[in-house]
Amino acid sequence: MIIGVTNLKGGVGKSTISQNLAVCLVHRGHTVCILDTDLGQRSSMKWSAQRGEDVPSIPVLGTEPENVIKDAKEKEKHYDIVIIDGSPQLELGQVKTLTASDLVLVPISPSALDIWSMQHFLAKYEQVKVAKGDALQGFIILNKFSGKTKLDKEVVEALESMGVKVMDSKLAERVAYREAPISGLGVYEMKNEKAKEEMSLLAQEVEQIMKKFKK
Repeated sequence: MIIGVTNLKGGVGKSTISQNLAVCLVHRGHTVCILDTDLGQRSSMKWSAQRGEDVPSIPVLGTEPENVIKDAKEKEKHYDIVIIDGSPQLELGQVKTLTASDLVLVPISPSALDIWSMQHFLAKYEQVKVAKGDALQGFIILNKFSGKTKLDKEVVEALESMGVKVMDSKLAERVAYREAPISGLGVYEMKNEKAKEEMSLLAQEVEQIMKKFKK
């Protein structure tokens, strides 16, 4: 299974979700590796280098946009799940990520700018989906989400009106997500119970989607 985490807009949590989802899935018994496509930051590679020997190893490979498909397919031979940590800078990388992936997760925060950027993503997604059909499934992940403000509710309504599938699992804005990379951890490996719970729910939801692919 290849899972792409992508959005051309920066600052929406692609690396955070890639890393934390990988950690949860490894602790749930899957073998997982990450492909880091962000040529400028290499955040997931730096995160992996900080992981200690007392936590499960999660290999991270740096790759170039033009090599994403080849590298993802090669790693899929050796791991249950390959997570592509998508670059926010290169449209080529996004198209390659969509093409390589079975499941695409698109993090957005509840803001008008993120909703507007979805229009561009959806055009690319539909273009690739025409070729791949049901072999590609895309979902939005609402990140930095409280559900308490009028804007939060309006964002959900706007996404639904666009015909976009939204994950039931939503991630709040928590300090734990900023602290975890310092030590190469996922929030599942830390003491913030609320963060652990919401990431666990996301991992379980991803597993349910994966089961549908296998039927």
